[in-house]
Amino acid sequence: MSFDDGESPAQFGYKFVLCVPPAAAQKAPLHTPSLVANFFEQGTAALAQGLSDAAGAMFRKSLEAATRSDELMAKISEGERDGYKAKWLKARLTRLKELHVIPPSLAELADVIKDEGDTAIHENELYDKDSAEALQDFAETFLEQVFTLPAQIEQVKKKRANTRETK
Repeated sequence: MSFDDGESPAQFGYKFVLCVPPAAAQKAPLHTPSLVANFFEQGTAALAQGLSDAAGAMFRKSLEAATRSDELMAKISEGERDGYKAKWLKARLTRLKELHVIPPSLAELADVIKDEGDTAIHENELYDKDSAEALQDFAETFLEQVFTLPAQIEQVKKKRANTRETK
């Protein structure tokens, strides 16, 4: 069957069930820890399949995992780590803000990811595609700021140090 301009398969009783091949998931930013990256990529895969609620939940989960990552856990004093790890996400974010592990602008972004993810998970309504796409952008920015940029800066510093040693 073919459709004329302006016609839609839905007009004839067809329903969208599956896209073949499935839309590709976006990779997590470079240097993102594997568990965090896995959750982020699940979010992008869900979004590519039109599963906005699932995407919102996974972007929030990537933030959850990021706050428990080795990189951020290293910024918490050793005696405080077990208690920090057991706290709710909001309390962990508050502690990271207090310690200036994440700057205020990034802290606000983390709050938006948490709150929007909570909406996707807990509200008794469908989470819309535009909100899920914005949440993906926010999560990506957060991961780039927390993992990608520091790793890239460290690489440049090491390269410069090695260059000085060889002179």
